[in-house]
Amino acid sequence: MTIVRRLSWMATSVGAVLAAGWVAAADAPGTELERVRYIGTAAYSRIVVDLSGPARYRMMPVLPDGKSSGPPDRLVIDVTGATVGPEALEPLTIGDSLLRGIRTGQYTLETARIVLDLATDADARAFILPDPYRLIVDLKRKNGAAVAADSKIQRLDSARAGTPTQDRASPPQIRGERRSVPDAVEPSAAAASAIAGVAPGLKPRASTERESPVTETGARRLKVVIDPGHGGKDPGATGMDGLEEKELTLSVAKRLAALLRAEPGIDVALTRSDDRYLTLEERTGFANAQSADLFVSVHGNASVNPGLRGVEVYYLNNTDNRGTLRLAAMENNLRWDPHNPKLQSAIPDLSYILSDLRQTYKVEESKQLAEQLQGSVVSQLGARYDGVDDLGVKEGPFYVLVGAYMPCVLVEVSFLTNPVEGKRLGTSSYRDALADGIHQGIRRYLSQTRLAKTL
Repeated sequence: MTIVRRLSWMATSVGAVLAAGWVAAADAPGTELERVRYIGTAAYSRIVVDLSGPARYRMMPVLPDGKSSGPPDRLVIDVTGATVGPEALEPLTIGDSLLRGIRTGQYTLETARIVLDLATDADARAFILPDPYRLIVDLKRKNGAAVAADSKIQRLDSARAGTPTQDRASPPQIRGERRSVPDAVEPSAAAASAIAGVAPGLKPRASTERESPVTETGARRLKVVIDPGHGGKDPGATGMDGLEEKELTLSVAKRLAALLRAEPGIDVALTRSDDRYLTLEERTGFANAQSADLFVSVHGNASVNPGLRGVEVYYLNNTDNRGTLRLAAMENNLRWDPHNPKLQSAIPDLSYILSDLRQTYKVEESKQLAEQLQGSVVSQLGARYDGVDDLGVKEGPFYVLVGAYMPCVLVEVSFLTNPVEGKRLGTSSYRDALADGIHQGIRRYLSQTRLAKTL
């Protein structure tokens, strides 16, 4: 695999991007935009463009026709050396107060264009994840604009554009609309600042999430999103007696959700509540759309060495640890050869993304959450079972954590492939202990950070 050198763009540096020009994964003539997927609310949107290979792209805010200042009304992403495939051609009508719609078209013979028609000022960022390649664009309302807390999540897919979603009034049809956009767009400083969410010359301000429900005491309710790993066509690892990781993670996640819902002041959402397939970026997008305060992805560990056992919790970062890279390759669903001595080359370097996400990725908070969960899970298991190994808190390049706006961790609850732990993982008592441990860890983290006043 070609090592990606520089893929991502943050809206908080619009001027720098426009000056630098194209953002590239690699020169890749013949790349096709295969389809466009969307998940979001009136507060947050994630647009995922599936690509057949690496791509070079440029993102530009564009002012309304005839205006030379003010906020842009659309965001243009040009992908060079690319064509628009048949399943990516269908426009998507969003119709909320953040994003009106998404259009694609063949701008030139060698440039595919994606247009996001904005309904309001927004913060924007983009990055590419490889293998398979997909361009991800995140939009958030800026300037702390409030949105109803019950704003419904929409999911749209250009490959299934005719499938009905939410019942809502339809905006003006954007099908076939192709407003003129100059080949070389040079927006004003005001326009660049508008899409970045900053005033010219000022540092970006943290945007406020959509309004959250409050408790009877007036305290803001907290939202925890639990992500049961794998699902549907992706079974994950297989352990003792044929136990599949996707079944284990869903079982533990539902137990954990029940415990958290019993806490005053906490709301819980699951990325999946049944056996269905979700992409990694859709899981993070769901947490962002929920305006979650915490994101916990639950997984079962596996190894070619059946003697390995224990609990470990990861937060997002790069690493050169071979064991972590092997695990990340498995959890990221990458195509890789486990016997390849150059394993590190199979995992793209995420430093280019993490550097650009530094203003939104809560690395220290994620590390603290990981530490609380690790200690609590090991403690709960150790009080009930012998031989519980504490493998510690670690850093890892896990795609499911990339782009989260909240503290986020990945919990490897135990080894499916270990004869002892594999048997335990199939029992209700062990799963209850895992859920108890994660629950207690979340309570300790919230107490430590003073986010929950009602626990």
